[in-house]
Amino acid sequence: MWLLLMVAVVPLFVSGGAEDLGFRVSPAGRLAAAVLSSALAVILTGAWIGHTGLYALDPLFAWSPFAVVITVVAAATISHAFNLIDGLNGLSGSTAVLASGGIAATAFLVGDTEIAMMGVLLAAATMGFLVLNFPSGKIFLGDAGAYTLGFLLAWMGIALISRNPDVAPISVVMIMFWPLADLSLAIYRRYRCNLPVSHPDRLHFHQIVMRGLEICVLGRGRRSVANPMATLVLLPLIATPVVLGVLMHDLPRLSFVALVACLAAFFGIYGLGMRLATSRARSSLMSSLTAPRGRAWGRA
Repeated sequence: MWLLLMVAVVPLFVSGGAEDLGFRVSPAGRLAAAVLSSALAVILTGAWIGHTGLYALDPLFAWSPFAVVITVVAAATISHAFNLIDGLNGLSGSTAVLASGGIAATAFLVGDTEIAMMGVLLAAATMGFLVLNFPSGKIFLGDAGAYTLGFLLAWMGIALISRNPDVAPISVVMIMFWPLADLSLAIYRRYRCNLPVSHPDRLHFHQIVMRGLEICVLGRGRRSVANPMATLVLLPLIATPVVLGVLMHDLPRLSFVALVACLAAFFGIYGLGMRLATSRARSSLMSSLTAPRGRAWGRA
């Protein structure tokens, strides 16, 4: 399966590598590469999501064309989501290690030793990368690395679902929760601002945490410390859905409830952080406006 997936990922890897080397690849082009790689994976592995464990949706997934399309879209989405969270030293890599471990643990629980071994190997390889990526950021995944990592994780999860009917797909979504939640938040944020979905911004969850640490705890100009520290702060939040997904791997309804609760918590914490940041910015502005002239000149 490793060989089949490495063949399938070539179009996505090439598009990401071209972007890393300075060749402009449009968002539509990168999405097309992700869809092509995912379609190749379906053809080569014969795996797709054929059930959900939810009675209302299972009849739809019983129709193979619908199930294949959803599988291709899901894998392409996860691939892009991992690239989206690659904004701090160690964040995307640590998330991948946790997700790999979650897939390996689930596969072990259902007796799928091949997928379990793949999860362990990918986690070990990613930890080797983290040695040089965290905390100092001596090397980076780049688009090619982040896309490939997300693609491999997505297809290990899809293969696990396809080969083991007892594994609830929603539990695998829980294992991949953090990048998917961040992508959902980015789409919602851009929709609210009437911006294209592909429009970049600096308001991702991890960026807000990093700036909060820099402004409220460490002081401005300490980005080199705030960057890896933000990853450490986020790790418990990233790990919690992974653990829940493993524990509920054969409980689709409970996994769905947990997914909704985690999404509510994710959006709620983000909203609270944005309100606090806005309040602090206003307070700083008022302080600067009401400060005595001499004091203001002294600061200048």
